[in-house]
Amino acid sequence: EMNGIMKDFLSKYDEFLISKEVTISTGIYHFRKEYLWGVQNKKVPPLFNGGEKGVIVLDKKDEEIIKFLANNSRMHVSLLAKKIGITSSAIISRIKSLKFKGVISAFRCAIDIKKLGIISYRVLLSLKFINLKKEKELHQFCMQNANITIFLYCIGRWDMEIEVEVSSTQEFHIVLKEIKSRFSDIISQCDY
Repeated sequence: EMNGIMKDFLSKYDEFLISKEVTISTGIYHFRKEYLWGVQNKKVPPLFNGGEKGVIVLDKKDEEIIKFLANNSRMHVSLLAKKIGITSSAIISRIKSLKFKGVISAFRCAIDIKKLGIISYRVLLSLKFINLKKEKELHQFCMQNANITIFLYCIGRWDMEIEVEVSSTQEFHIVLKEIKSRFSDIISQCDY
C-alpha cells in the first residue's frame, strides 16, 4: 500500500524533488508524556514496536474486539459485548488474554499537544557504533528524560530518531545540548 502511495506521489511531483531518502524503523519506544504532570513513573514500561515477528492466531471474536477497540479503546464492555454477540464477562476474559499475549499492549488517549502550548521536535542522529556501552547510555538517557516521548532505531541515513516535546525552543536547545555534549564521542551527525 505504501509503495503505491509513494509511486503516485512521485508520478506527480518527482520533477520538483532534488533527492529522496528512505528510513526503516527497526524498533520504536513510545514513552509516556510524563512532563505533562511532572512525575516520572518508571514502573510503567514504554511501549515498544519492533523486533522479531511473532505469529498469534486469533479467532473471529478476538479480531472483532481488536477492530472495535482500535477505533475506540474506551468502548464500554457491555456495548462491545452487544456488538459482538457474547457476554460482558467473555469480553473481559478475551481482553485479558489479548493483553497477556501482548496483542494489546496499552490503552492510550491521543493528546493534541499544540493546544497545550507544547512544541514537538524530531532529532536525527547518525552514530559511530564503536562504543556499544555509550550507545546504551544514550538509550538510557532517552528513557529517563521526561521530555523525550519517542525513541527509535533506524536503518538508513540516520541511526536514531528522538522526539522531544517541550514548552519552548530554549528548552529544546537545553535537551539537544545535553545530548550532543554527553554523547559527542558516538554522534557523527545530528539534525533536527
